[in-house]
Amino acid sequence: SAALGLSSFWDCHDDAHPPIFQPLIWTAALLKGGMTDPTLGGQVCPSTTPAALIVAKLAALGAIFTGLSGVALALFRSQVDRLQANHASSVTAVIGVDDDSRTMIGGIARTLNRRDTLVVVVDAADERGTQGARAHRARVVSVDLNTPSALEALPLWRRLERLYLLSADPSNNRLWLDTITAALMRAGGPKRRLPLVVRVDDPWQAEAWRAQQFGGADARWAVGTIGRYETTARWLLDNVIAAKTIRRVFIC
Repeated sequence: SAALGLSSFWDCHDDAHPPIFQPLIWTAALLKGGMTDPTLGGQVCPSTTPAALIVAKLAALGAIFTGLSGVALALFRSQVDRLQANHASSVTAVIGVDDDSRTMIGGIARTLNRRDTLVVVVDAADERGTQGARAHRARVVSVDLNTPSALEALPLWRRLERLYLLSADPSNNRLWLDTITAALMRAGGPKRRLPLVVRVDDPWQAEAWRAQQFGGADARWAVGTIGRYETTARWLLDNVIAAKTIRRVFIC
């Protein structure tokens, strides 16, 4: 817009309006959204409106409206995310994201199909990583995670397909699981087991959790666990096995 506007006004100057500066002033007015035809000595300049000036005006208007739309979207992003999460046909929910588990959002997003909506539920008092989640096209919903009633009241549980509880504190994960289970029971919920991944960093506690869930009476969840130490050990073992020079691996 600036280049086309300046080239269109380049010859618009006289003794009372110095060259270079007058075209720059009119170009600046154009960039601010000025759509009136400037006059020089009582006549419109340029006398015949070139196509470049029309394109410059359209580009300036487009830039202004795009900027205003971006500001409005940033101001109301949380409301838009909540609205889309509540009306999604299929929801994959992630709760308790921290610095260790934030990179999982990208991996979870890659497993979804087009009809699935990734919803990251964050604590209203701590919204770190929100932009990183939105970079993976996730919807971010803020709620007071310390208030079970606020978490249970979210309408998105009616369309829940998968659930990830990634807090480093197992007691938080257990509290959230009980709360969401109650919400599913209240809403009728699906008639099949839903995939559930719970973060349990302690390997012994994770093994006990898995053993407890096998054949359990709770037919609402198909439970898996993930932990930083178990994941690190598996990654190290994969790298050891990938070395072709190693013939035998003994795991203690």
